[in-house]
Amino acid sequence: MQTITKLEDLKKEFQEMSQPSNVGYMDIETTGLSSEYNHVTLIGLHSLDATSVYIDKHNHTKAVNDIDACNYLVTFNGNRFDIPFVDKHYGLKQKFKSIDLMYLFWQLGYKGGLKKIEHDLGLSRMSEVQDMKGSEAVTLWHKYKAGNQEALKKLVNYNIEDIVNLEVLFNFALQKSQAQDITSDQLREHKQNIMDRIKTKECLYVWN
Repeated sequence: MQTITKLEDLKKEFQEMSQPSNVGYMDIETTGLSSEYNHVTLIGLHSLDATSVYIDKHNHTKAVNDIDACNYLVTFNGNRFDIPFVDKHYGLKQKFKSIDLMYLFWQLGYKGGLKKIEHDLGLSRMSEVQDMKGSEAVTLWHKYKAGNQEALKKLVNYNIEDIVNLEVLFNFALQKSQAQDITSDQLREHKQNIMDRIKTKECLYVWN
């Protein structure tokens, strides 16, 4: 698997592309941090064509096929967590180029996790999951397995916020690598356009 973790390499990779082709934005939810003892509950994969949330084992094979079909896979700390976790449980061909935003944002001077960086850039999440912490995702999963469908809906929305914001932050990093300025208002507008695109195309799929 080839990786892109430096702004200089990001700039070189996309400098001749008006629109990066076949980019997937991926985030997973799990029952814990250990791929040895825990399992994947949700796999979220977002792109220009579709926004998909694959639930539990039922459609994770399709998720893996869709991930492997990407030319680029964008994650946050995915090189150390999401990609190895999915690979251990389901296997990945890993022909895509991995773009781990965590390292790119370190170089831009932003520290902390995904939600901390979102906050620093002025991005918000839907009110239902605005203050939700990662540890609550495990609790919501267990509530869903006990029959609570609303818990699953909240967990899915939490995952959607992750993968949509990955697209916003990727474009922020790409523009910064090309020495272009971008404001918080532009970031928020970009995110709203993505959410509107999802609703308009009705391309959000949830399998259970």
